[in-house]
Amino acid sequence: MPVFDGGPFPASALAVEEAEIAFILRRDFQAHCMEHLKVSLKVLKVVGARLRRLIAIIEELSFSTIRPRLIAALVKLP
Repeated sequence: MPVFDGGPFPASALAVEEAEIAFILRRDFQAHCMEHLKVSLKVLKVVGARLRRLIAIIEELSFSTIRPRLIAALVKLP
């Protein structure tokens, strides 16, 4: 999300082994999205899916007691 709104990323990561990483500048990614609309649409699709999932979590936490949440969690277990 920071690539679009300029804010900080809300998570971090730490490599547990030697790793190679890539960094794409915000302006370069935005330019790529402007040139390739399919990329922009895919980003919107991913962001939309994440938003739906977060809304579902907020609704579950806001409107359910612990009993139905526990039952739902147990049902999801393999």
